[in-house]
Amino acid sequence: ASVAVALSVLGAGLAVNQTEVSAKAVTRSTASDPEKARQTINEYEVKNHKLTQDNERLAQEKKGLTQNNERLTQDNERLTQDNERLTQDNERLTQDNEDLTREYDRLTQENRGLTQDKDELSKQKETLGLALE
Repeated sequence: ASVAVALSVLGAGLAVNQTEVSAKAVTRSTASDPEKARQTINEYEVKNHKLTQDNERLAQEKKGLTQNNERLTQDNERLTQDNERLTQDNERLTQDNEDLTREYDRLTQENRGLTQDKDELSKQKETLGLALE
């Protein structure tokens, strides 16, 4: 009966390892040799334990990577929104700049016209001043 239990435990140990398929041939001599069966069971228990630890470690790594991915996704969404807002601000400021440039050009032209008018009036004043003397 203990050999049957050993073989069923041995079979259970084989089902755990999904990444590596290796099995020792269980012969009648192995089944009839309790020490050899115990040794085989112990080997598979050690492998099973290592695989369980590896699985837990990988699950933790996956959890960390998933959290990191979620954080990066949120950062990306926030930065995308910031970029859209800044793009709109840039478009608005570009329009404001164009409007102010047009206003500056208009005022510059007006200033030139007024300067010419002033110069003409100064000449007329000078001419009138000389004529009155």
